[in-house]
Amino acid sequence: CSSDLSTKCCEGLTIHVVPHSHCDAGWLDTFEGYYTAQVEGIINGVVEMLQRDPQRKFAWAETSFFALWYERQNVAQRQVFQRLLGNEQWEFVGGGWTQHDEANADFAAIIEQLAEGHKYLYDTFRYRPRIGWQIDPFGHSDVTSTVMSLFGYDALVINRIHFLLRNKFKKQKTLEFIWRGIDGNHSSSSSSS
Repeated sequence: CSSDLSTKCCEGLTIHVVPHSHCDAGWLDTFEGYYTAQVEGIINGVVEMLQRDPQRKFAWAETSFFALWYERQNVAQRQVFQRLLGNEQWEFVGGGWTQHDEANADFAAIIEQLAEGHKYLYDTFRYRPRIGWQIDPFGHSDVTSTVMSLFGYDALVINRIHFLLRNKFKKQKTLEFIWRGIDGNHSSSSSSS
């Protein structure tokens, strides 16, 4: 389609734009280094933009960075954020302390980091993420589908899948699929294209 989404070629096509940020908790810099250089500014900017336009929405995944930001805010800024969350302008996706590794995933470690992030969100806001969010791992493990199912997510968004599989899914129009885990449970999954 052209940039004009009303053109005839887009009839019947639904386009989902999901403003979000993925922030690595450790890769080329320390946790605090990433927070200071990037994350704090991202969250501040998003909160400011969401306040200006109540139609805007944003998805955030890494609870560890968010918790650091929130704990450093004054009462007034915390109330601003709580309004955005209550208005469903801000959504926590995944909700783990960070996005877990899948190449060398340990079942207990995945559960622990998800539980820690979920506990923070629930204790602080009485909030439970509904969408699993694994957009950065280089490949995916069937353990993820199982764990996401056990955590009760409504759906799971993944990103990095092999290009041949992605092309096959695009051709067959099956980018949304049921992913069965090692226990037979499943997560309704969607791969971004």
